[in-house]
Amino acid sequence: MLVKKIFNNNVLLAEDGDQEIVVIGRGVGFQQKIGQVVAQQKIEKCYYPKDQRWTTLFNELTSAIAFEYIEIASHIIATAEARLDTDFDDYLLIGLADHI
Repeated sequence: MLVKKIFNNNVLLAEDGDQEIVVIGRGVGFQQKIGQVVAQQKIEKCYYPKDQRWTTLFNELTSAIAFEYIEIASHIIATAEARLDTDFDDYLLIGLADHI
């Protein structure tokens, strides 16, 4: 998995083959450069866009809100998934971050 775009120290866009992935984790983007391998041990959550619509919505979201809200939303989702023993659709990240 290679770094494609760095949003901040905790959120980046990576590329795994031809798949784009939004990666969230404490310090995952710190001192990274585009093209470098993502530090696997720092990854807390990956969001795999299932279609172009998700990618478009995420790009719009990142230009409209602070990345801290994306991190908070991701943490809330991860906590809920663990406590409820379920997986939520990746679209929840966009909706929740936008509402925060």
